[in-house]
Amino acid sequence: MRFSPEQKLRLAVTNIINPFNLGTIVGEAGIEVAANSHTPYGPGIDGWAKLSGTNLTQDMTDQFLRHFLIPSITHTDRTTTAGPTSASRTAFGIVSIRSSGSGTTMAATPSNYSQIAAPVFDIGISNLYVPGLETRFSADAERYAVGLATAPIDNFITEFVPSIASHIHTHVVFVQRVINQVAANPP
Repeated sequence: MRFSPEQKLRLAVTNIINPFNLGTIVGEAGIEVAANSHTPYGPGIDGWAKLSGTNLTQDMTDQFLRHFLIPSITHTDRTTTAGPTSASRTAFGIVSIRSSGSGTTMAATPSNYSQIAAPVFDIGISNLYVPGLETRFSADAERYAVGLATAPIDNFITEFVPSIASHIHTHVVFVQRVINQVAANPP
C-alpha cells in the first residue's frame, strides 16, 4: 500500500509521540548525564532536561526528514514482501524495493533514499543547535559514515525485532535508540 504525504506525516508524528520513544529519550538522557556530569548540558535535573529536549528535537528532525519529507519528495514508500530472504535483503541494505508514485516498483539505492539523504540534513541542522558538537567537516563525515554503516542494524531491528519482541514482551524502540545513540557517538 502506498502512503499519501498526509499518512507519511502521521507516521512521523506517531513515531515521535510513541510513549516508548519518549521514555527512551528521557531515560537515555538521564543515563548520559548521570554517567558524565561534565556534558555541555551540565549536571542534575537541569542538564537532564536540556539533553532530553535536544534528543527530542533531533528525533523530531530525523522522523520528519526520514519518514515524511524525503519520501514525499521522491514519491517512494518502503515496502517489504513476505519471507525471510527478502526481509533480510531489505534489512541489510542489499536491495530495497520501493513503490514509486506512479504505482510501479523500482530498485532503490543500497538502503533507501531517506537513509542516505536524511543524515546529511540531520547533521547540518544538529550543528546549528547541539552544544559541544564538533562541526568540522571531518567530524561530520565521520558521523555520516558511522550512520550509514549502522543503518543495516536499524533496518534489522525494524524488520525482525518486532516479531521477536512480541514473543518476549519487550519494545523495540528502546533497542533502536540505544543503537542509534552508540552510532551517533562513536568512541
